Amino acid sequence: APEILKLEEVEKVLADVKADNVRVVPVGDFCDWADFMVFATGRSDWHVKNIAQAIMYKAGSFCCWAKQKQKGAERM
Repeated sequence: APEILKLEEVEKVLADVKADNVRVVPVGDFCDWADFMVFATGRSDWHVKNIAQAIMYKAGSFCCWAKQKQKGAERM
């Protein structure tokens, strides 16, 4: 299966945008579509949206859906 983002890339993006409480949970033994699930929190709605957009931007070169404009993004 092709790799979308490496764990190290996700962790770097989360560190760059100063995400809080980052947790990596190995799930490879429980499902066949992911090796890890990554959880993170933010300090405000704006921060959480920024974290999500940073991950989507990084994944953009791998995922065509990540380049689509999010509904409501013009209000941010």
